[in-house]
Amino acid sequence: MKLSLTLVIALIFASVLVFAAKRSFTPMEAVSPDHAAMHFNLGNYQRLSGQPQKALESLQRALANQPQSFGIQAELGNTHLRLGDKANAAKHFEAALALQPDHAESHCGLASLLLAENKHAEACQHYREALKTEPDELSALNNLAWVLSTTTDETLRDGKAAIPSAERAAELTQRKQPVILMTLAAAYAAAGRFDDAISTAESARQLAEASNNQALANTLSAHLAAYRSGNALK
Repeated sequence: MKLSLTLVIALIFASVLVFAAKRSFTPMEAVSPDHAAMHFNLGNYQRLSGQPQKALESLQRALANQPQSFGIQAELGNTHLRLGDKANAAKHFEAALALQPDHAESHCGLASLLLAENKHAEACQHYREALKTEPDELSALNNLAWVLSTTTDETLRDGKAAIPSAERAAELTQRKQPVILMTLAAAYAAAGRFDDAISTAESARQLAEASNNQALANTLSAHLAAYRSGNALK
């Protein structure tokens, strides 16, 4: 089963939310024109409060005053991603990695962009690099496991390798996020563990229905039908 555009968008948006959840910022409207840190904080606040265009302007001012900051480059990548500008998002994530090669957030950002282009092997490499630095990075754990479980590239597909990442993601979320459990079920199925896949996908479906996410519940019902027939996702 190919990664659907809807799922790719969901995974990318989840990645952005995971990054955002790691930080909290205070708005500062009166900012010195040459104070990079204040522009950076203001830009982050603006992005998280739903003002990505204003965030872009603030972050560009920050970068002009501190051009060697990998953090500013990465945040510009996130902001361009929020604006749907994939080319500039990639440019800034790559610039961040040139300055800080083990920056997990930039690896995840690039991986999300590569997934949208169906470049699965390259995306997985970036997720693995992110996990070297941040082994509990939720989006990297989940997305890596999903690709390994569902890709049609037989040289990359590896359900057994996907299971540890998927199980860790489920553990970190206390098995309460249906998308995470959907990935875990797919990993079990790809490894031939269909009983585990069925029970996990059923739990995910129930969580989706409890949160009134009928679209996800319907997707999981389709997955359950496949698992009960002895078929993994492709």
